[in-house]
This record gives sequence, C-alpha cells and structure tokens, in this order.
Amino acid sequence: MWRQPPRRLKVACLGLVLFAASASAFAHTVSTTDTATGRSPEALSAFMVDGRFEPGSFEWLRWKFSDDPQEQAKWKQVMQWVGTKAELRKKEVTASLAALGYPQAKVPAQCLEDNTCRWVMLGGWLTSLPSWEAAKKAIAEAGPFAQGYVMAVAAMERHAREDTGSASLSKELLTRMRVEQTFRAAAADTEATPRISAEGKLAWRMFIWREIMQRDTENTQWLKEMVARNGWPRRSVVGADAAHAAWLIAQHADRDPAFQLAALQLMEPLVARSEVTPKDYAFLYDRVFGELRGRQLYGTQMICTGGRYEPQPIEDVAGVDRRRVSVGLPRLGVQLAKYTGRTC
Repeated sequence: MWRQPPRRLKVACLGLVLFAASASAFAHTVSTTDTATGRSPEALSAFMVDGRFEPGSFEWLRWKFSDDPQEQAKWKQVMQWVGTKAELRKKEVTASLAALGYPQAKVPAQCLEDNTCRWVMLGGWLTSLPSWEAAKKAIAEAGPFAQGYVMAVAAMERHAREDTGSASLSKELLTRMRVEQTFRAAAADTEATPRISAEGKLAWRMFIWREIMQRDTENTQWLKEMVARNGWPRRSVVGADAAHAAWLIAQHADRDPAFQLAALQLMEPLVARSEVTPKDYAFLYDRVFGELRGRQLYGTQMICTGGRYEPQPIEDVAGVDRRRVSVGLPRLGVQLAKYTGRTC
C-alpha cells in the first residue's frame, strides 16, 4: 500500500498559475532586455534565417579554435552572451521556486529554451576535439545520419497523429512520449551507427540531444497548458499508458522545476485513488526534491561520482527499502546491482 511521504509538499496555488505564465513571462523578459542580453549577438547575425538561428555549416564554431584575434573576439562575444542568458534564466527559475517556498534551491545556470543558445552550448561538445578540421569532419560524418533519423521520427510522428482520426488526449500523450523516447534511445545507443567514428559520435549526440531538448521544452509547455485547462491526466480518463506518459513529460521537465513541483502536488492526492501509480510519483518526488533539498526519499535517482554511479543522498536511509516496496520498487540493492562495474 502506498503511504504518503513524511512531509507534505510545500506548493502554493501559485504553481498552477506558472503553468501558463512562466514561458510568456520569460519571453517578455528577453524581448525587453538590451541587445547584449536578450538578442543573439551580432557575431551570429549571418546565421539568422527569418529571425531564427540556423547552425548552417557550423562555421561559427571555428572561432573557438582560431588563432585570428578577430575570430577569437567573436567567440568571446558569443560566450559572454550565453553566460548572460544563462544567468538571466537562473534568476527567473530561482525566483519562481522562492515564490513556491524554496528560496535555497540550487538552480544551475541554463538557457536551453533559447534556440540560439541551445545550439551554441551543444556545439561546445565538439570543442574537446583538437581542431576545427576535426570538428568539421565529425559534423560532416554524423550530419547525414542524424538528419535521416530526425526525418524518420518526424514521419512516424505525423503518421501517429493522422492515424488516430481524432485529437484525443491519450493519443497525444502517447505520441509525445514515444517520440522523445525514440530520440533518447538514439542518444544512449550510439552503437546503432557503427560506421560513425568516435569523433563523429560526439556530433551525433549533439544533433540528437538538440532534438531531445527541443522536444522536452515543447512537451513541457504543452503539458502545462493542458493541465491548466483540464487538471492532471488521470488513469480512469486517459488510460494507464497515457497517464504514465504525462508523468514522463513532467519527469523530463528539468529546466522548469517550478512546473515539476506543481505537477507533483497535483499527482499526490491521485495516488491514493489509483489515478496515478505510486511508482511514477516516487520517481518524480526524488527528481524534484533531490534538487530542491539535496536528498531523495526512494533512492530512484543516481548521480556520477568519481566516474561511478551511486544514489543521490537519501533521506532516512534505514527506511528506504520499506518505502520502495510500498510503491512497487525493488529493494535498493537490486537497483544498485544494475550499476555494478558501470562507469560514467
């Protein structure tokens, strides 16, 4: 039987307002700031197409490797802009969590909701390569594979929506889940592209993670708006699989912890009514409070320490197995055994 966690969630009604307001508020903040903070830097203007950043041939990444002072200055300008954008987003998220009762929450600097900033940060993965020539070769090698994969997934997505014959909520939830899971599988299983070199796989992950991050952002906004209108998707209404899909979207909404917190509050009373599975609730609880308090309750979240996986700090370790069994999870030792010998 599921048992309520020892402390009820400190989530105010403000969390529900954030569903529809947070994205528009952020857009307003960016649009009203000066050029250095809110708009793409002048150095990237050649890569803007109809107001949207397109990476093109990634020539802008060359600046990172260049010995030319002018190109080095361009890269510095871009990095300063990214840092400013990331700090602005951090301040916004920190303020939203403080309003919900968590002023001490640790929020990383991030700007991945912005398409330009997202591309620049992901492009940074390739700066570990020894030269621009090596990076360019990796991009050229992985690009066709990634483009083909993205097009195939998009076709699958269109077919799934056309095949439903209706715009049912359950079908939409399932489609969104399957698409993002397909991209995550591609990012995790790089051996699925054996003809790509180790350097090419860096570029492959860059392309695929760009899709994942974009999907997560779009899915989060869609779910926020849907929940603001209809409440949290219940198993008796959308079905068990679609209710699980709603949880997964919230689980991957890490760049909007205020929404995750509010979603957890909505899910909590539904667990006892079998409208939300206890296991889904436990995973989101750990995801949220592992970040807000630095300690999880069920031991579902793993972190990388010294190259090896271990559980994020657990509150009341002595009772963790009892709590895990109560929500349908195996004992902690079973989970840890899966990570034996794995490096990170």
